[in-house]
Amino acid sequence: MTNLSAETNYLVLPAYELQWSEEQKEKIQVGDRLVFVLKGVSQEKKLPKEVLVKTISEEKSLFEQGWMVSSEKKNDQLLLIVYALKPGSNKIPAMILAGEKSKDFARTYPFSLTVDAPFVVDDNKAQEALPFYPPVKVLFPVWVIVLSILIFIALLSAIIFLAIRWSKNKKTIEVVIPVKPLKPEDEEAIAALNRLIEQKLWEQKKYKQHYFKASEIIKSYFSRRYLFEACESTSEEILYELENKIHSDGSLDLIEELLRLMDEVKFADKTPEDKSAQKIIMQAKEIVKRTKKITQVSINESQEKTDAV
Repeated sequence: MTNLSAETNYLVLPAYELQWSEEQKEKIQVGDRLVFVLKGVSQEKKLPKEVLVKTISEEKSLFEQGWMVSSEKKNDQLLLIVYALKPGSNKIPAMILAGEKSKDFARTYPFSLTVDAPFVVDDNKAQEALPFYPPVKVLFPVWVIVLSILIFIALLSAIIFLAIRWSKNKKTIEVVIPVKPLKPEDEEAIAALNRLIEQKLWEQKKYKQHYFKASEIIKSYFSRRYLFEACESTSEEILYELENKIHSDGSLDLIEELLRLMDEVKFADKTPEDKSAQKIIMQAKEIVKRTKKITQVSINESQEKTDAV
C-alpha cells in the first residue's frame, strides 16, 4: 500500500462510509475475509477500471496498522476486500481511493470492529503438560495364555504340513525353448554381403553407408572366425591379430587392400566409382571363401569333386 503525499488535500475528496457487502459475521477472527461496499455510491457512477487503496497516514502503511486491503469490481460495483491481521478492538483507518494514473477520486471513513484471536492467549493451562500416570497392569488368567500358545502352535504346524504336502504334489513343468542353430560365420557373412548388393546403395550415391556396412560385415566375420573383438578394432589392429592366424597365400594382402579401400571412403571422404563399390563386395566374398573353416563336410565335398573328375 502507498502512503498519501502530505501535499494532497484529501479533505476535498467525497467521503463514503464502509458498508457490509455480505451479511455481517457474528464473530470475526484474524485472517477472515471481509467484503465492504461504499455506502451512498450510485451504481450508475462510472468507476475506474483499476482502483488503488492508499492510507492517509504518512507514518504507517495499512499492513503495519494490521490490515490488508485490496479492491475488486463486480457487476459495476466497487468492493473493498479487507483482511484483519491483528486481534482486538480495531478500526479500519480512513483510506484514499485512487484511479488511473494514481488520481485520487474518493476517501472512506474509519470503520470500527472487534477481531478475535483464533485461540485463547490467556489460557495458561494449555501450556501445561498433562500429569503422569503409571501404566495400568492388565491381568490375564494363566489358562488363557496357555490356550493361546497351544492354538498358535497348532496353526503353525498345520501351515507347515500343508506347505510340505503342496510342494510334494506340485508338478514341475519343463518348458523347452527351441534354439535356432547359429549359421557358420562364413555363410552368415556371404548372406549379409548378398543382401547389401541387393540394396544397390551406390546407385543412390550413398557410398559411405555402403562402405560402412561392408566393413561391419567383414569385421563381424573376423570376430567369429578368429575369436577377437574386430568390430571395435582399427585396420592396423585387425592386421596385427591376423598375421599369426592366416597362413593362406595372398589372403593377408587381400585383407589389407580391402581395409585400406574402405578406410579411404569412410574416413578420408573419398568418392569411389560404382565399380569400386561393387568390387569391395567381391573382395570381401573372396576373403571369406579363402579363410573359412575347413570342416569334415567340406573335405568330403572336395573329395567327391576330385573323384568325379
